[in-house]
Amino acid sequence: MTNTEQLRENQEQFALAVLAANDGLWSWDLLDGSVYFSPRWKAMLGYAEHELPNGRGEWQSRIHPEDRERAVATLQA
Repeated sequence: MTNTEQLRENQEQFALAVLAANDGLWSWDLLDGSVYFSPRWKAMLGYAEHELPNGRGEWQSRIHPEDRERAVATLQA
């Protein structure tokens, strides 16, 4: 099996495990700044897939106001 085939198989297994766990997941690409929220993550917050756009601002807007400054400063550090 080539490395590409093994990677594809691993990705498929991971995707199936994520679906089976029914967990809400998010991913933040530190290189380009993009953020992804899974449909389940959005549903856990009471939103449909189309109601909550993917983006760092969406996450930051949900931080408690008393915690926001410290949380953002920690991320910047």
